[in-house]
Amino acid sequence: PLQGEMRSLLRLPTYRYAAVRHFVTTTFEGQGVAVLRLDRPPVNSLNLEMSLAIVDAVKEIESLGEARSLVLCSSSKTIFSAGLDIKEMHQPDPEKLAQFWSSIQQIFLSLYGSRLWTVSSLQGHAPAGGCLLAMSTDYRVMENNLNFKIGLSETKLGIAAPYWLAQLMASTIGQRRAELATQDGTLFSPFEALEIGLVDEVADSREAVEARC
Repeated sequence: PLQGEMRSLLRLPTYRYAAVRHFVTTTFEGQGVAVLRLDRPPVNSLNLEMSLAIVDAVKEIESLGEARSLVLCSSSKTIFSAGLDIKEMHQPDPEKLAQFWSSIQQIFLSLYGSRLWTVSSLQGHAPAGGCLLAMSTDYRVMENNLNFKIGLSETKLGIAAPYWLAQLMASTIGQRRAELATQDGTLFSPFEALEIGLVDEVADSREAVEARC
């Protein structure tokens, strides 16, 4: 997928269809646009089940063929996703832990490698795994709210970002800047993120973010 470049969409007849599964909701809005909404209150933390639900939802949207673009957003007004569910890594069952890390990688592969034009609608915080979700999409629009932050903050919890995730950050904002950001666990405000290329647009309100997506 090309960062920062809008793909032209085929003009399709307007239709609407919704599918609900545990932790995510998929809605087809018409004109080739599908919306995948994260819905695991309170903070959309990624456990094994939610990660698999996201991967399955992307596959389902692609398999139907009608969709030309996918908007990834949140049911929360203040949180896009708080990242990985720490409980998955506390005294884990080794087999389930392996499945969990595999599911996180599968989220990246399914979004980053999708045939769809993927957009993140960032209307809230996106630290750690939330930033991973956003970077996995082609285009990122963030609401202009100084309380909202985005970045790979794993080191603040004593966890190192996996190599492949650090490389994704480097390909997004540049090698040296990514090295410093991941070492410090830096969280960026919307306009700081825009300046370094972590997001592509900043919109003035929640409604403006939705309009841009």
